Amino acid sequence: MHKILLVDDHGFFLHGFKQYLNCTGRFSVSTATNVQGAIELLKYDIPKVAIFDIFREQGSGMRLLEHLYRQGGIYIVHLAADIDVGQTGNAIQLGARAIAGKDSTPKDMIKLMDTVLAGATDYQADIATRAKSGQPHMIGRENDKNGALTKREKLVVELACQGLRNRDIAERCGLTEGTVKAHMHNIFGKLGISSRAELIVQQNALRLA
Repeated sequence: MHKILLVDDHGFFLHGFKQYLNCTGRFSVSTATNVQGAIELLKYDIPKVAIFDIFREQGSGMRLLEHLYRQGGIYIVHLAADIDVGQTGNAIQLGARAIAGKDSTPKDMIKLMDTVLAGATDYQADIATRAKSGQPHMIGRENDKNGALTKREKLVVELACQGLRNRDIAERCGLTEGTVKAHMHNIFGKLGISSRAELIVQQNALRLA
């Protein structure tokens, strides 16, 4: 049975979706109405698929994404009330295996999860194409920003994008954890970002260029 984590602040949607999936006998669904609740669930139960809005208000979706990256081995499905081309492009860069609209039918959602669980991706082809076509200008700007990083900062970026924590980066580079924190602070400032998830977006965009 596949474990699914669904995060959304609409109780009716959560209840209906959970009931439908559980009735199939193929899925075990845990739900949370907010990111903190989802993070608490991750302490006790690790899902195979996490479905949530990556771009939830005040960066909470990014915070959950960072927890999931650290856990590893969890497929991400971006859940959107409205399909936005720009956000779709960012979700793809962040590693979302699929984009799901909240108005999707239950059957479509099951088909999507079967695709993701098989190790494939499920995007709306036209939206994904348009989203990716809008990347070159952004990539050029990020290349300029990356050029402002020192050699040491670039190494810290590379290790951070591999999922290493500050303590692990410090051990790998022969630095103190405090020094790594200082490097991360400088990196965020130079790149104009505020989280590791945003850092991963930028670096993935550069690799895809």
